[in-house]
Amino acid sequence: MHLEHCRRCATQTIDRPGRESQPPRPASWHGESVTPLRRLYGQDFLIDETLWHGHVKDGRPFRCDGKSGDISFRLLHVFEIRDGEIKREQVWCDLAAIQEQLGCTIG
Repeated sequence: MHLEHCRRCATQTIDRPGRESQPPRPASWHGESVTPLRRLYGQDFLIDETLWHGHVKDGRPFRCDGKSGDISFRLLHVFEIRDGEIKREQVWCDLAAIQEQLGCTIG
C-alpha cells in the first residue's frame, strides 16, 4: 500500500499491491462501522486510532466463550513504511473493554 493512499483513507478498504482486500474479520463479527479518532504519520510510519462498533455473535476470540452482544472498542494500527509501501502492520484492540461489554470476567 502506498503511503499517500493511507493518508486519504480513514475508513476505506485497504488496497494491497495487486489486489483489493478487506481487513481480516471472523465470521462472528457483524454490523461493523469504524469511527476515525486520530491519525499520526511521519516519513516511515503511520498510526491510526479508530473506534470499532458492531455485534459479536461468538465472544470466543476475546476469551468470552458463549457471549454475544453489541460492542464498541478502540482499535490501534501501527504501520511501518519503506519506499512508500507498508512493510509491517501491527494491530491492538482494547480487550478489557470488549470483555466488559460482553459481560465476561477474566480473573
